[in-house]
Amino acid sequence: MKSINEQLAVQREIATAQANPVQSGPTATIVAERIAQLVSTQEALEIARRQIEATQTAIIRHGVNTGGSTPQPTSQTTPTVPSQASIATPNPGQTPELVRCPQRIDFGLTIQCSIDAASEIDTYTFDAQADDRVMLRMARASETLQPWIRVFAPDKAQVCESYAERLADLLDCHLPRSGTYSIQVADSSRERKETGNYTLYLQRLNNPGITLPIAFGQPLSGSIGRPTQIDTYSFEANVDDRILIRMLRASETVQPWIRVYAPDGRLTCEAYAERFVEKTDCIIPRTGLYTVLASDASRARTETGNYTLYIQRLNNPGRATLISPGQALSGTIASPAEIHTYTFEGRADDKVVLRMNRTSETIQPWMRVYAPNGVLTCEGYSERQAEAYCTLPRSGTYTLLVADASRAGTETGAYSLSLTRP
Repeated sequence: MKSINEQLAVQREIATAQANPVQSGPTATIVAERIAQLVSTQEALEIARRQIEATQTAIIRHGVNTGGSTPQPTSQTTPTVPSQASIATPNPGQTPELVRCPQRIDFGLTIQCSIDAASEIDTYTFDAQADDRVMLRMARASETLQPWIRVFAPDKAQVCESYAERLADLLDCHLPRSGTYSIQVADSSRERKETGNYTLYLQRLNNPGITLPIAFGQPLSGSIGRPTQIDTYSFEANVDDRILIRMLRASETVQPWIRVYAPDGRLTCEAYAERFVEKTDCIIPRTGLYTVLASDASRARTETGNYTLYIQRLNNPGRATLISPGQALSGTIASPAEIHTYTFEGRADDKVVLRMNRTSETIQPWMRVYAPNGVLTCEGYSERQAEAYCTLPRSGTYTLLVADASRAGTETGAYSLSLTRP
């Protein structure tokens, strides 16, 4: 009780000092220094409190005897609350540290814990709002444990469930009400006796946690550094926008998988492949913040490696360069999956000719022209020199995408580009 009383006294002194501020002079400096000391003391007391709670939880869970009476064994069928831990917030695209056995799980984090005894059930909690949509992933990290996830509402009613031999995915769990939800994790084998380590991942598909904004026209590099890892990105879009999104593995064996979710958490579009994937016409159903999940698409979800992620709006694109009729430009595709974006003005029934020549290295020219509403109008591709003859369907600003046309999408090099009206 001493640490709690000390913390309360510190909080009262801070509140008193802040409620009676001194604007200037030596006294103000002394007060400011005292507040800083008190805050430091408060932080130290908070750390001590967490350590005490973690020790108490470990005693309850594992039967650690620290002196005094012998602890009573807990029932094997009683859900277990794993011990408390804290971790720094990771960034998407980087391999985060695993949080070990927390009581609560935050959106966007991966935790690691273990089923140590037959019929053991581990329990975690999280807060959510009515109509939130969440996804969960549980993967066994060792031994013979067979993952089993169940989600329970604040009234203890089960709302979702998933189980599998090695990896269980809950891709879309719709939450019916606001409050504190619980996740129960266990072994799903027939006799419920398998044990081992596991990882658990939770993400909200609307309003996700730990996200990195991605801008139209700007490629991002990331890494799936751990089996079952999922990286989360976000972007703003308007209703009826048309989006192109691509993901290319840059090393090792990760198999690209991209999923785009609307502001309400519903799946809008997805694509996956062994090495390189592109979704060319993702139509945005409503205005708001969209979520992109990037992960490994292999059957076991255990492949890792670096990747490049790119997104572009086909109507009103980002980071575009203006090209005018009669103008010749040059550029360089310097990295795999890179796309250069140009725009030009056109009128209904105009005819235009576009030419793209490679001038160095191994890039295979590819041009695509999109109308002002983001619909593909024409394209041209070739091993060395590509041409596209287009009749424009409407007046407005057209988008021209320039990229490598090779099957793997990994060739690079310099090119020349021209636009003419015959």
